[in-house]
Amino acid sequence: MSSSDSLKNGIRRLLSPAADDISGFCFDAFSKYEEELRRQRALLDLALKPQAEQPELLLPEYHLTDQDRNPNGTAVKAEAPESPEPK
Repeated sequence: MSSSDSLKNGIRRLLSPAADDISGFCFDAFSKYEEELRRQRALLDLALKPQAEQPELLLPEYHLTDQDRNPNGTAVKAEAPESPEPK
């Protein structure tokens, strides 16, 4: 075996573990990025998904006054206060 062959083998022996470590770090980084991308896509899908119609909310009974009840004792829908008009 010539000196150049032994030098090549020595370098190959030294560089192979380093190359394995580097490729391992790259694969870990790629898998983390892919996981984050999936999470971001799921959040985006939720944000862009049309909202289902929400049922009208009624005030809980214990917060209602007698004025807020219908004659039959059921709660009435709370009305939003009117905003003042600019002068």
